[in-house]
Amino acid sequence: AITDADSNVAIGYEALTTNVLGSKSVAVGQGSLSDQNPASAADMYNTAVGFNAGASVTTGTSNTAVGALALDGATTATHNTALGYNTMSAATTGSYNTAVGSGVLSLHTTGASNTAVGYGAMADLTTGGNNTALGQDALANITTTAGNTAIGKATLVASVTGSNNTALGYLALTACLDGGSNVAVGVSALDANTAGSS
Repeated sequence: AITDADSNVAIGYEALTTNVLGSKSVAVGQGSLSDQNPASAADMYNTAVGFNAGASVTTGTSNTAVGALALDGATTATHNTALGYNTMSAATTGSYNTAVGSGVLSLHTTGASNTAVGYGAMADLTTGGNNTALGQDALANITTTAGNTAIGKATLVASVTGSNNTALGYLALTACLDGGSNVAVGVSALDANTAGSS
């Protein structure tokens, strides 16, 4: 029960149920922000809307989770934005990430500063950071690498371990598995490249 906190909004069964000292959070939906509970009085600035959205956030701050199960695994993560069903649902401590679309960054755990927009974008990323994927299935299979930019449907979709690639255009670098530091601009640009690097 809240004892020393203010300016919170909780709507739904067990929304903000554990919170005692955290202030300035909004939880709408069953189980949303249910674990938020800082060790001392603090302004949390978390917003969670949807079933179990942000459910595991304990001391993390300045997170926005909108959608069922969005950011529901995060504990101490901060400054994340997750919009859509199951977005960033496995994230624990990763911060400064933005995920928009159903299932986006759904396996992501600790990586930071990733931006993924579009159904399935960066769906398999776990710990990689500083990646940008805009478009359905862009960078969908990447796991732990960093520094990639993929804009367009299925750009760099096969990439698993490649780093520092830039692909702009539908199916650009679509077959690249582990190549690095490539630049492909245009529809199907370098679409047959699998492991080549600059």
